Amino acid sequence: MMLSPKFIDVVNMSTYGTKMPRTNWDFVGNMKAPFPPLAEQTRIAAYLDDKCAKIDNNIRLRESIISKLTEYKKSLTYETATGKDEI
Repeated sequence: MMLSPKFIDVVNMSTYGTKMPRTNWDFVGNMKAPFPPLAEQTRIAAYLDDKCAKIDNNIRLRESIISKLTEYKKSLTYETATGKDEI
C-alpha cells in the first residue's frame, strides 16, 4: 500500500523544502491504513494458498509433460539417425 501512487501523492503533499524535499514524519505516522479484519485476512490467505498450490501443481504437470516430450523427441531423433526407424 505504501508504494501505491495514491499514498505517495498524499505523502508528497506533506513535504517541505525545495532543494531536498522532506516529509513530515508525524503526518505519515498518523495516516490511517485500511486493513480488513483478521478473520477476513485469514480467509484471503487461505484462498491464495489454495490457488497457489493449484498453480504450482499445474506447473509441475506441464514441466513433466515437457520433459517426457523432450525425451520422446530425442528417442525419435536417435532411432531415425541410426536407421532403426523409417520415416
